[in-house]
Amino acid sequence: MGSRRPVARRNMLQEAEERRRRMLLRIDAALARIEDGRFGYCAICGGPIAAARLDREPVVTTCADCEHGRN
Repeated sequence: MGSRRPVARRNMLQEAEERRRRMLLRIDAALARIEDGRFGYCAICGGPIAAARLDREPVVTTCADCEHGRN
Protein backbone atom coordinates (compact mmCIF):
# COMPACT_ATOMS: atom_id res chain seq x y z
CA MET A 1 0.00 0.00 0.00
CA GLY A 2 1.50 3.34 -1.08
CA SER A 3 1.93 6.40 1.03
CA ARG A 4 -0.80 9.04 0.89
CA ARG A 5 1.60 11.86 1.67
CA PRO A 6 2.49 12.71 -1.96
CA VAL A 7 -1.21 12.88 -2.84
CA ALA A 8 -2.04 14.95 0.24
CA ARG A 9 0.85 17.31 -0.49
CA ARG A 10 -0.20 17.67 -4.12
CA ASN A 11 -3.77 18.43 -3.04
CA MET A 12 -2.53 20.98 -0.52
CA LEU A 13 -0.39 22.69 -3.17
CA GLN A 14 -3.29 22.71 -5.65
CA GLU A 15 -5.58 24.27 -3.05
CA ALA A 16 -2.99 26.94 -2.24
CA GLU A 17 -2.59 27.71 -5.94
CA GLU A 18 -6.36 28.02 -6.33
CA ARG A 19 -6.53 30.44 -3.37
CA ARG A 20 -3.77 32.55 -4.95
CA ARG A 21 -5.56 32.54 -8.31
CA ARG A 22 -8.85 33.66 -6.72
CA MET A 23 -7.09 36.43 -4.79
CA LEU A 24 -5.41 37.70 -7.97
CA LEU A 25 -8.83 37.83 -9.65
CA ARG A 26 -10.19 39.82 -6.70
CA ILE A 27 -7.21 42.21 -6.87
CA ASP A 28 -7.70 42.71 -10.61
CA ALA A 29 -11.38 43.44 -10.00
CA ALA A 30 -10.49 45.98 -7.28
CA LEU A 31 -8.07 47.71 -9.64
CA ALA A 32 -10.81 47.90 -12.28
CA ARG A 33 -13.15 49.46 -9.70
CA ILE A 34 -10.46 52.04 -8.88
CA GLU A 35 -10.11 52.90 -12.56
CA ASP A 36 -13.83 53.37 -13.16
CA GLY A 37 -14.60 55.12 -9.88
CA ARG A 38 -16.56 52.33 -8.19
CA PHE A 39 -13.91 51.44 -5.61
CA GLY A 40 -15.10 52.04 -2.06
CA TYR A 41 -18.78 51.74 -2.92
CA CYS A 42 -20.95 48.74 -2.14
CA ALA A 43 -21.84 46.57 -5.13
CA ILE A 44 -25.26 45.87 -3.60
CA CYS A 45 -26.60 49.13 -2.13
CA GLY A 46 -24.20 51.63 -3.73
CA GLY A 47 -23.34 53.19 -0.38
CA PRO A 48 -19.81 53.83 0.80
CA ILE A 49 -17.73 51.03 2.28
CA ALA A 50 -16.11 52.07 5.56
CA ALA A 51 -12.45 53.06 5.18
CA ALA A 52 -11.46 50.76 8.05
CA ARG A 53 -13.09 47.84 6.24
CA LEU A 54 -11.21 48.67 3.03
CA ASP A 55 -7.97 49.04 5.00
CA ARG A 56 -8.42 45.51 6.38
CA GLU A 57 -9.50 43.97 3.07
CA PRO A 58 -9.05 46.20 0.01
CA VAL A 59 -10.71 43.69 -2.31
CA VAL A 60 -14.05 43.73 -0.44
CA THR A 61 -17.04 44.64 -2.65
CA THR A 62 -19.82 45.15 -0.12
CA CYS A 63 -20.46 47.25 2.94
CA ALA A 64 -20.74 45.42 6.27
CA ASP A 65 -24.53 45.85 6.37
CA CYS A 66 -25.05 44.22 2.97
CA GLU A 67 -22.58 41.43 3.73
CA HIS A 68 -24.60 40.55 6.81
CA GLY A 69 -27.98 40.97 5.10
CA ARG A 70 -28.99 44.06 7.05
CA ASN A 71 -29.85 46.12 3.95
